[in-house]
Amino acid sequence: MIRFNAFKGVTKSLVAGAVVALTLLAGGIAYASIPAANGVISGCYDKNGGTLRVIDAPGTTCNSAKELPLTWNQTGPQGPQGAKGDTGPQGPASTVPQAVTDFVNRFGSPNPATAGTDSSNPCTLGAVQLTAATRGVGVPAEGQPLPISQNAALFSLLGTRFGGDGVSTFRLPDLRGLAPDGLTYMICIFGSFPVAI
Repeated sequence: MIRFNAFKGVTKSLVAGAVVALTLLAGGIAYASIPAANGVISGCYDKNGGTLRVIDAPGTTCNSAKELPLTWNQTGPQGPQGAKGDTGPQGPASTVPQAVTDFVNRFGSPNPATAGTDSSNPCTLGAVQLTAATRGVGVPAEGQPLPISQNAALFSLLGTRFGGDGVSTFRLPDLRGLAPDGLTYMICIFGSFPVAI
């Protein structure tokens, strides 16, 4: 008798567990199809009784005589741009190593040298030299744009490595922040074309 009662209790537990599992499985399958793949939920509103019947199968229609088709969870037209938010908090302070700061502080604003030429000793196109004079050979290397049409030879050497669109303009290198105090880097833009050895 004891064995039979124990077995009977186990059987009831197994049957109850199976029913719960099947219920959850069936509910999960139905739930998986609502909403539809596009996120829209469809239903039929009973005009007489006031009940709502959610339909989950594509192509299912409402009874037009007594039900009103409804859909929701649709994406509507985009609304207006919202107001600009508050400015965020200040970022962390720079953590440049002191050795780097000390090195960079040895450099400063370059000497405002102006463009010049040396007719007795022409420079080589694209060559860069440092000058302490107020006038140097070439032009200051300040990243300025040049027209390709008027500087085809120099463009063939520099390309767009330092900027420009490569169609009508290219840029010279900007070496202003790299010149030691009081000196200016000059770049030759009119001179002899370098020959390959």
